[in-house]
Amino acid sequence: MITKALILAAGKGSRLRKKFRNPKPTVRFFGLPLLERSIKILKKAGIKEFYVVVGYEKERVKKLIEKIRKKLKVEIKVIENPEWHKENGKSVLCAEGFIKEPFLLTMTDHIYEPKLIQEVLKFFKGKKIDKTYIIVDKKISDTHIDVDEATKVLFKDGELVDIGKKIKDFNGFDTGLFICNLDIFGALKEAEKGGDTTLSAGIRKLIKRGGVGVWSFEGYFWMDIDTPQDLRLARKILLKSLKKKEDGYISYLFNREISTRISSQLAKIRLSPNVISFFSFLLAVLGSVFFAFGKFILGGITVQLSSIIDGCDGEVARLNLDDSPYGAVFDTVLDRYADIIIVMGIFYFYFNLLPLWKILLFVFSSFGFVLASYSKKEWQLRFKKNLKEDFLLRLIKRDFRLFTIFIGGLLNKVFEFTLILGLFSHLVVIYKFIILQLFKKDSITH
Repeated sequence: MITKALILAAGKGSRLRKKFRNPKPTVRFFGLPLLERSIKILKKAGIKEFYVVVGYEKERVKKLIEKIRKKLKVEIKVIENPEWHKENGKSVLCAEGFIKEPFLLTMTDHIYEPKLIQEVLKFFKGKKIDKTYIIVDKKISDTHIDVDEATKVLFKDGELVDIGKKIKDFNGFDTGLFICNLDIFGALKEAEKGGDTTLSAGIRKLIKRGGVGVWSFEGYFWMDIDTPQDLRLARKILLKSLKKKEDGYISYLFNREISTRISSQLAKIRLSPNVISFFSFLLAVLGSVFFAFGKFILGGITVQLSSIIDGCDGEVARLNLDDSPYGAVFDTVLDRYADIIIVMGIFYFYFNLLPLWKILLFVFSSFGFVLASYSKKEWQLRFKKNLKEDFLLRLIKRDFRLFTIFIGGLLNKVFEFTLILGLFSHLVVIYKFIILQLFKKDSITH
């Protein structure tokens, strides 16, 4: 099992430095310095010990490392590279003598989708690492990668054939991620004697010695951040990825267009996702107060704003890698309380204006909102399977519900819209979770 990681953070990063005036490891990607982002991703994937090679402006980088060590409570060994002006192979060689077992190797200026790191470590868990492996992106068309600048690879039958920036025949890109056997050090020494201190030169030596394995993938996001343009593009891609096809219709078509713009700014100031969740809840309470006093337009607008902000907590959590089981539960519980409070505000205004039977019907219909959420969660918990988000289920999701209340407020029909949607939610719950199952028309997917 791979539990150690070597992170190269010694270079100058001159193209980024022209804009940010900071060593590359300290440059922020949303709210996190690049080095902290790398360590957080690796820690979540299962890495226990970290070795960071520093060089250029090493004291500033060391201060950042100390902050990361205290904040994340991780073990970090700092390794100095006095010849940091040489290529990255020299930085890897500096770790010889510190690492005594196979390790993961990455670069501080590479950004990876967390799922990619998790899948890599999962694949190598329990396997004997008898050689070095390179992690390769085999998608070479329709990509954001600068082909001229990228390190290209040619591989066949799971073995690396060639590597370099200038090779003409290639079928993948070097992602800057490796699972290294200790033989890497000997290969790098041999390459250095020949006057080449690049990591690629050491890998080519390993190819001749006994081969380099390839773990290839397609579809996971990663990016080498060399320039301010790269940083802007990576931010844009990550923000775009927050919008998912499984979102509710209103979230996908409307809310995310606004919430992701807000989240991009909130992430930079490191605002806690739980604070955002609570603020969204307070907006829902304020909307309920407006409804209670007959201010339907203000109530509808405030409730819809609450719905938009409700998407920001999860977005900020993903942008800054702050997602947690507690945060998810906290948000879900507050959402249920917010739903009930919104309905209570509408109920309060109409209580003395309508016949008792209409009030009771309204109360019953509003239970459909809670049941819709509860039924889906309960199904997934009991059957350990995810529900297929079809047309009907998306119509009873929270984003559509609050948008319906918003429209009702604008049209001065908030009671009628809420009543109808609540009854519809009951019908969907009965149909999807009772009737379909009685006739064994299973609507679940693995």
